[in-house]
Amino acid sequence: LSFAATWGILKLYPRLKLRFRGVLGQELAVTLAAQIATVPIMLVTFGNLSVIAPIANMLVAPLVPLVMVGGGVIAVAGLVGDWLGQIVAWGVWVPATVFVEIVTWLSKIPGAMVTWGKLPWWWAVGYYLVLVALLVRKKHDNS
Repeated sequence: LSFAATWGILKLYPRLKLRFRGVLGQELAVTLAAQIATVPIMLVTFGNLSVIAPIANMLVAPLVPLVMVGGGVIAVAGLVGDWLGQIVAWGVWVPATVFVEIVTWLSKIPGAMVTWGKLPWWWAVGYYLVLVALLVRKKHDNS
């Protein structure tokens, strides 16, 4: 999923950002790029898809760096002493808890998750072939 999401951001975001304006529009373009690129994996592996994921991603995006950097700081502080790691962890607890609460709250919205059942692997291969063909065609049209 991480590879596909990163690929989607690198390849699809440049095209999507032209359609969305402003900071929120750019955040939406990033999350849609990742979502479009991970749809096949989600449907083949899990058989369902979160339709609310773009909104959830936009809401938690500002918290991600705080939690990630905070986790690194906790690790380093923990090397100095458990007591220091625990003190730093209390500071990271707030953004991490807000992150989890936002995701949990949104997941309870009716219709937030659509279930299709697991799709066959060849469906994902076809999806990616069409997606790559569209990207190559679009690149060729712009040349």
